[in-house]
Amino acid sequence: MLKELRNWFQMQDGIEDGTTGTDTLPTGLAGAYQPGACGTVAPPRSLSFIVDPDVASAQSLAAVLSASGVDAAIFANGESLAAGLRRSTPELVFLDVTTHGEEAIEALHSMGNGRFVGAVQLVGTPSSPVVDAVRRMGGLHGLDMLEPIAKPLMPGMVRRVLREQKLIAPGQEPLVDLGEALANDWVEFWYQPKIDLKKRHVAGVESFVRLRHPRLGVLQPADFMAGATEDEMMILSEGALVSALRAASNFARLGISLKFAVNLSAKGLLTLPIAQIVRELGPKHHNWPGLLLDVTEAQIDQNLAEVQAVSRGLTACGALLAVDAFSGEYLSLATLGQLPIAELKLDASLVADCAVDLDRSSTCRTAIAMAHRLGCTTVGAGMEKAADMMVLQGMGCDLGQGHFFGQAMPEERLLAMMQQRAMTTASTANRARPPVRPAAPLRARWS
Repeated sequence: MLKELRNWFQMQDGIEDGTTGTDTLPTGLAGAYQPGACGTVAPPRSLSFIVDPDVASAQSLAAVLSASGVDAAIFANGESLAAGLRRSTPELVFLDVTTHGEEAIEALHSMGNGRFVGAVQLVGTPSSPVVDAVRRMGGLHGLDMLEPIAKPLMPGMVRRVLREQKLIAPGQEPLVDLGEALANDWVEFWYQPKIDLKKRHVAGVESFVRLRHPRLGVLQPADFMAGATEDEMMILSEGALVSALRAASNFARLGISLKFAVNLSAKGLLTLPIAQIVRELGPKHHNWPGLLLDVTEAQIDQNLAEVQAVSRGLTACGALLAVDAFSGEYLSLATLGQLPIAELKLDASLVADCAVDLDRSSTCRTAIAMAHRLGCTTVGAGMEKAADMMVLQGMGCDLGQGHFFGQAMPEERLLAMMQQRAMTTASTANRARPPVRPAAPLRARWS
């Protein structure tokens, strides 16, 4: 059943494709040098080539490269690539491997004949025999073939490749400024499911921020959160609260009662008008399970007295405190007992490989027992392996969350999938019932 539930959520893989269209870029070389204002020459930028017959896909990748400080040139095939290599030498080539790989093989010949010394990043399904054959052929040409990556190419994935090839610095500025994103209403809030490990159904969701840029598509937090100001973070936190409560109300109107969780800093918990927001926007029915406010164990420890005072008042309006990223490093059982905690979330570093790491397994078991003594729910965060899920389930962990079950998704996508699953479950149950025989006449039944 858990496997079926996992497969159901993983149907949404690939929706964060980040390909919403880009400005048109000319095929051929993008200028690696640009004249300065006083006739001087600006420092050279790194240069990458893109070999991809899909123009829209190539332009989307080029936009990410450009925003990362790397110039890009687009080529449709190996022949045009050969001409480009005679004019300039890139540090990196992104090579798309289509169904049969003919264009990719032609491009490899062009790079081999041109004695290309940069790296080749294959773009295609890593497990594909065609991709593997192209990779091995590149090795025969003496090319530096990187491990293949699959489409859709997320900006974070592209930037990771650039960092590994030392084309951008590790601490480089984010792709998009959060202040600009907030001003232009590019911010969205997506939801990742939490699975009841015993009952095998969705028990809640957690809110995650995404940014939908008009050129770069859907971006992850790493692409826009670095350098955010405190005021911007407060605006973002308040937006997450409002979005989660509205989503909870939308689900409730359709008869789906879920506990939504929102991540807050300690300052957000202490300063935002949470009680007022919950009273005004929270679902108005008696079955509403409330809103979870996730604050990390470390931040609770640093602001313990203030968190104690505020969280007790919030509980009365349905806003419940959850301890996020719990490792047991900061808060003891006695301290936790002084807080109105509804949920304790095991840190992903403890969950990962807890099936084979005795120290992590022991810590998880102790934390779960401690949480249950306090009467609160436990969550295994960052769950990615079936073995870890099974071990935590055996320990009595209540909920599981992570890519093993599904990634974060837009509200409408999650709602549609839950409705589809409910219909499938009902249909299966109806088929499993034995046929109903017509009732015998009363006279026959009592005679």
